[in-house]
Amino acid sequence: NEQLSIASAVNTVQPKQVDAKTSPILAYIIKNKPKGVLSQDEKNIYIGSDKEVTSFDKTTEKSKTIIKNDSDWSSLGGMGTYLTNVYLLDKNEGVYKFVATGSGYLKTSYFAAGVSPDLSSSLSMTIDTSVWILMNDATILKFTRGKPDSFTVNGLDEPLSQPLLIFTNTDTDNLYVLDRGNSRIAVLNKNGDYQSQYKANILKDAIDFDIVESSKKIFILSKGKVYEIGIK
Repeated sequence: NEQLSIASAVNTVQPKQVDAKTSPILAYIIKNKPKGVLSQDEKNIYIGSDKEVTSFDKTTEKSKTIIKNDSDWSSLGGMGTYLTNVYLLDKNEGVYKFVATGSGYLKTSYFAAGVSPDLSSSLSMTIDTSVWILMNDATILKFTRGKPDSFTVNGLDEPLSQPLLIFTNTDTDNLYVLDRGNSRIAVLNKNGDYQSQYKANILKDAIDFDIVESSKKIFILSKGKVYEIGIK
């Protein structure tokens, strides 16, 4: 029964190519080819590089530097935003929380005292009320209020292989993992239980994706083009 349940949730799909503008963040990547890590909220796209963090207004298409790197980080492995704060994953040092103030951003350590996980092989970070980190060995680490939180992936018919990105936010019910080794996007609930998966050949070459759960759509950037998959 368990295997039948898993098989019923496997969706082999035929993505359709769409205008890049349907996903502002993917359109931004195509046009600007940014080097670094990216995140977004409803209003802005955020780009973290070795030198700075900039914000790009989706409406006005204007960019501005919001945080300069004054030896604050050395090797970015991910970025996320929550409320007005910016979180940066430094593979060498940990996760930093930059708290918005009236005059800029105040750097603090996200992790609680005594918490210092090895993030040297981290691939991607995403944030809702917890911090989720995808590792090169396909494990997913969860931290809540700066402390390790229990999380185990259950029910995948095939283990993650060459995963690249993980995504969720406070408005999203599930976790989404771009799993290029299996040419799929794997969907887990926030307890780690398998929900569904979407398989398509273009996913083996995908470099980014954008989830809009409210519209039941997944946008994929693969070989310079944007494709759409419907969420069932």
